[in-house]
Amino acid sequence: MLAAANRPLWQYARSPELFKCPADRGADAWSAPYGKLQKSFFAAYGTSYKYNENPWCEIRPPRLLADHINGLATKPESWISEPSRHVLIHEVPALPYQASDGFFFHQWHYPSGSVTTRDLKNLSKKAVAPLLFVGGNVNIFNLKQHFRNTVPFIAEPTPDRIWYKAKE
Repeated sequence: MLAAANRPLWQYARSPELFKCPADRGADAWSAPYGKLQKSFFAAYGTSYKYNENPWCEIRPPRLLADHINGLATKPESWISEPSRHVLIHEVPALPYQASDGFFFHQWHYPSGSVTTRDLKNLSKKAVAPLLFVGGNVNIFNLKQHFRNTVPFIAEPTPDRIWYKAKE
């Protein structure tokens, strides 16, 4: 991760704490990136949020991403056709990591046990994550409801959110 002062948003937001979610609970050791237990993603990476360049999960075949390398990065606003539905920034729990043997779900808000689970039934009834959309609007994302309805392709567009731009 770049040092906070070297990041593109530094000129607008000069407090590193702005990128820290108070509910950031990190990940359990067995699911943490590089296998390292983390008290918080902010402590490990300098941010609690993921900037939607591309999803960390399978895309329903045969869709290809419009830009599989950079995603939204470096694109003009006009590149997004529905800015009020297209996710720009989200907490890590909003879009789980998909491994070959299943998903890793993280729960930061209203936890009902372990921070990380692989099973939908272990997600809290109130498992939520905030989303910021390209259009500037914000919404709370109900993880359990969404994942129950969309597994195994959890990044597919829904009536209220789009995670990626497909290649035309």
